[in-house]
Amino acid sequence: MKSDTQILIKIFTPVVAITIISAILISLFITSQTKKNIISNSTSYAINTINQYKMLRQYYTKNVIQKLDNNTKINYIHKNIENTVPLPATMIKDISSLMYKEYQNIQVYLYSDYPFASSKNRILDDFSKRALIQFKDSKKIKKIIEIDSIKEQKVLRVAIADYMTQNTCVSCHNTRIDSPKKDWKLGDVRGVLEVIIPIEKELKMAKDLKIVIIILLLFLVVTILVILYLYFKKNILKPYKHLYDERKSIY
Repeated sequence: MKSDTQILIKIFTPVVAITIISAILISLFITSQTKKNIISNSTSYAINTINQYKMLRQYYTKNVIQKLDNNTKINYIHKNIENTVPLPATMIKDISSLMYKEYQNIQVYLYSDYPFASSKNRILDDFSKRALIQFKDSKKIKKIIEIDSIKEQKVLRVAIADYMTQNTCVSCHNTRIDSPKKDWKLGDVRGVLEVIIPIEKELKMAKDLKIVIIILLLFLVVTILVILYLYFKKNILKPYKHLYDERKSIY
């Protein structure tokens, strides 16, 4: 008869392997779902933020811009200038900048292939260029989402097309002397509204969670295996060996 150790090794080796692999797969699944939830929640937050900015711009256009008299100018250069209010897009940029300075969290950008003079020197990165091209090529694309690294920090970038939806905006862009494009129509893609949300902290938490889950599962597995080992050795292997020795002595 083989030794107790050999029998136990043959029985428990596949059990140990299966349980360890299962523990790792479970932890990977949990952390994968956690990452998906982070991206999903951040995307929803980004889209809600863009919609809020769009609503604010529409309100500003309808209830401020359209009610101005001829003595008030509308310009992207407006600070500390009398009788001058910001363009709707400029107002969005100014509020976004103030929010970022105050809270240091999300950033909102509005960019276009046809920027006014105040933004013409801005250099678009690959994501921004691709977003502009894709939205112009197909109106079926509702949003573009990508995880990127900015200043060595993971961020989620969500872009949505900015369409010409009001005649007031079309007329303004087509009649301004400094407008870089003067043949806009309703439904044209004016540019892109993009939200950048830092997710470095959340992803690090998900990574740490994976390590904790693996450790806890392995500890649980080892504990269960030790209990099974002791139970098997005492209640199965020992009686079996005793019976084997008795039969051997008879023959």
